[in-house]
Amino acid sequence: MGFKFRYEALLGYRQHLKEKAEIEYSQARQKLKHLKDTLSGYQDELDVTRNELARCLREKTDSITIKNYSGYIGTLKLWIAIKEAEIAKAEKLAAERLENLLDRTKKFKIIEKLKEKDFKKWEKKLNILEQKQLSEVGVLRHGREFL
Repeated sequence: MGFKFRYEALLGYRQHLKEKAEIEYSQARQKLKHLKDTLSGYQDELDVTRNELARCLREKTDSITIKNYSGYIGTLKLWIAIKEAEIAKAEKLAAERLENLLDRTKKFKIIEKLKEKDFKKWEKKLNILEQKQLSEVGVLRHGREFL
């Protein structure tokens, strides 16, 4: 007679939910990292463009080139603002996913601890049963000698 946990199906289901939450959190973190990398690229491009514009202003440059640089810088600032808004949204989503992961992990651990307690109870019952059997064998063996 082996140990059989009475809530094994629930334990498996909670483990599945926990793993699903881990995947969702990981995906949210990856998306956030990608957005931050993109934002960093836009900011680097903005710095380079500003430096090029400053160089053009020091030299003799026509007004069309300056207008193009100004338009591009304005567009980069707009892209940066959009990415910052997306990052804020992604950070909020990542925080929600982390909270969900922690909640599901907590629920999984509760059932896991219940399994451990049930296993210890089963081991204790098994030890008591073995002790009774050993006691009976000892009594029977000593009882024969008296007859």
